[in-house]
Amino acid sequence: MGFSFFVFLSFLSITLFVTMRKSLSIVENTFVYLLVLIININATWIINEELKLIVVTEETASYVGFLLERSLIIPILFVITFNYFYRNITPRAIMITGFILLIFTLLLRKFSNMLNIYHYRQWNLFYEALYILGLLLIIFVLHKGFRRLMRKEKGEFL
Repeated sequence: MGFSFFVFLSFLSITLFVTMRKSLSIVENTFVYLLVLIININATWIINEELKLIVVTEETASYVGFLLERSLIIPILFVITFNYFYRNITPRAIMITGFILLIFTLLLRKFSNMLNIYHYRQWNLFYEALYILGLLLIIFVLHKGFRRLMRKEKGEFL
């Protein structure tokens, strides 16, 4: 069940990203995707394997679902969110979009927990929310700096 659900969500998130009107360039989309991917893989490795706060299943199909969530669904959701951030730059729109990302990600993690893909030891959804909000803030700040650097580079060549 977990495998088929995450394969469906992977196709859904990729389809949503491909068909949406993008407000970021392909370079910015790639930057956000790779940055979220690197931070998310390393953070989940530290939380799951080193600190052992979350136990991940060893069943193959469920573990592939975990890998799809960690390496594909979450980064694509961040890219979609950032495309919506820069479509409407008002603080209210950014907060609502960030809140929707947070709720969807927490529901995704709760569903993973219900499917016994995760087993929380000394971790809970509150820590997960703090992690997602921290990741969102880090990516937002780094993307702002990357955008500023791209504008500076374009100005030097003109």
